[in-house]
Amino acid sequence: MDYSRLRHAEASGTGLAKEPRHAAGFSVEIRTVWNEPLHMLKLSFPTAFGSAEPYGQSPFGRDHLKADGSEQVAQKWFAAANDTDALTIANTGTYAFDFADNALRCTLRQQPPSGGPGLPDGARVLLFTAHRRESFGEPLRGMLRALRRIVESHPDVAAVCPPHHNPAVRQAADEVLAGCGRVCAWEPEDIVAFHHLLAGCTLVLTDSGGLQEETTALGIPTLVMRYSTERSEGIRAGCLKLCGSGEHGIVRAAQRLLEPDSAEYAAMRRPSRVFGDGRASVRIVNLLERLLA
Repeated sequence: MDYSRLRHAEASGTGLAKEPRHAAGFSVEIRTVWNEPLHMLKLSFPTAFGSAEPYGQSPFGRDHLKADGSEQVAQKWFAAANDTDALTIANTGTYAFDFADNALRCTLRQQPPSGGPGLPDGARVLLFTAHRRESFGEPLRGMLRALRRIVESHPDVAAVCPPHHNPAVRQAADEVLAGCGRVCAWEPEDIVAFHHLLAGCTLVLTDSGGLQEETTALGIPTLVMRYSTERSEGIRAGCLKLCGSGEHGIVRAAQRLLEPDSAEYAAMRRPSRVFGDGRASVRIVNLLERLLA
């Protein structure tokens, strides 16, 4: 085995690794809309050079990985190689890969964790979160009444309202949303489960600052139930829209976005990297490698 073929060079600005002079390279950028929450979505790269073995970058070099189709994790690259040929993929995605039948397969969308909110099949999912202290009391109850009105006026909409740990938020939600059958108070088991839920949402209503960054990156239209936000980049990018914390303003804004073939909704459903591209750790590692070389 010529392990020099598996050497990963410094990544270029486009995310494509610099190839050895005798090799050919190209970049692939893919954006997906995947509405099959119980299935993985994979991108397959078949190899045409006969039998091969999979390898991937590890923290201390490279690992010889399994060739049985099981899901595996490598760092910046993974490869299939034999004594004479190799295919190396520099992966800028989020998930892992597998290797079987001489094909490298990148995982673009992953299976959700077991269990979930148990929403009606085919429902458009609305995620609602509100927890800011300045909203406690009547403002929070108005937000919750708006959520109930939105769900009850759209038979194809179901909402997930993760219960907050603050008892004031829980009590208000229990009182206002009692008996509303298509509002689910589901608490994700971890951040991975929450992100799987978020990725499948049609619309998000929130007063959370951090969630605004995540929905902007995913391109999920988001109504910010505040009159101002520190995440103004998301407003300029078009993914976020301020609707205030008043009940009627929230309902009006949501109804416009939930209309069939809403042009306003389509304009907001565009991912943006204004808050970063998720590769800060890769850049830090590259910088440290150069400094310590």
